[in-house]
Amino acid sequence: MHIKCSKKDLMNSLSMCSMPAISNINNNPIINNLLFLFDNEKLNLISTNLEITIKTDIKAEIIEKGNITIPAKKLIDITKEADENIDIISNENKVNIKFGNSRFSILGMSSDDYPSLPNLELKEDDSDIIFLEKNIFIQMIKKTIYAVSTDRDRFVLNGILLKIENKTLTLVSTDGKRLCVVSSELEKETTNFIEIIIPTKTINELLKILDKINSNILYIKTNDNQVLFKLGDTIFISKVVDGKFPNYKQVIPNNLTKKVILSRLEFLSATKRASIINLDSIKYLFNENKLIVSAISPGVGEIEDELKIDYTQENFEIAYNPRYIMDFLESIDDEKISLELDTSFNPCIIKPLKDDNNYICVIMPMRI
Repeated sequence: MHIKCSKKDLMNSLSMCSMPAISNINNNPIINNLLFLFDNEKLNLISTNLEITIKTDIKAEIIEKGNITIPAKKLIDITKEADENIDIISNENKVNIKFGNSRFSILGMSSDDYPSLPNLELKEDDSDIIFLEKNIFIQMIKKTIYAVSTDRDRFVLNGILLKIENKTLTLVSTDGKRLCVVSSELEKETTNFIEIIIPTKTINELLKILDKINSNILYIKTNDNQVLFKLGDTIFISKVVDGKFPNYKQVIPNNLTKKVILSRLEFLSATKRASIINLDSIKYLFNENKLIVSAISPGVGEIEDELKIDYTQENFEIAYNPRYIMDFLESIDDEKISLELDTSFNPCIIKPLKDDNNYICVIMPMRI
């Protein structure tokens, strides 16, 4: 293999594709390498840790075709020090990298020893592929990722449920104390019912990649054990969580008797101030046309804050973990939110006022 490319183009591809190799803890040394693979007259850069696989194109002048794997971290470190243009030449397992007056020679490994890869092909006109705007999907993730469980014993909650039914894409997360559900209408209806759990690590790494790519349309394809995302020239594939997500619809309460419209920023600010005193539990007392937010912590102190609100029902007191309230309020930029309640022992629904149930969060109260 012999290619010439600019430092900028190579670094762009490396930053997109290197994560699985650099973060790898697998004992197979070749997994620490990036695969340079010629396919369909294109030079592809591929990385895998057997859980996540990423493929992207490299903009390069192809002087001689060939396949090779190169240690990821060494290649990144060398490229960072390069001048504008870089020559990469491989001869069997020896890789020569040249720029300016510098010459590196490092050992690669044969591409024949690289693990077998999942199917990286995606035809954008396939009937089982869905597509939507990248920024819509990013916002959906940010509205659910904070409520994912970190309890390893409840592994099916260690990710986000991705559900596709008819023309609706829904993401769901829960940690047992709160539940977040966000939906978006798709442009194309699918005949397949899809329900998979995407691991938290996959979601976090996918967000990093989506943020780097200028393309706007994101394509998604799934099967029973993996999910594929394509944006521009980059394909991201991950295994999914093997398990059944709980029936989240059963958790969403119905017929809540109290509804309060609040200023998001005022509600957020009052909750933040109270959390300075108690990070675990704060009280919300709804009186006629006012909300009193209070917290007390033995040996620390106490706080009482008052907000003017439009509320004329019976006096009502309830307590929440302030982090749960703040996470939701910080995930949106709406001016007004709706808080629907019943008793101090039952979960509430909090949602943007104008969102028409496309985004809701169900939060369990604390004992007063």
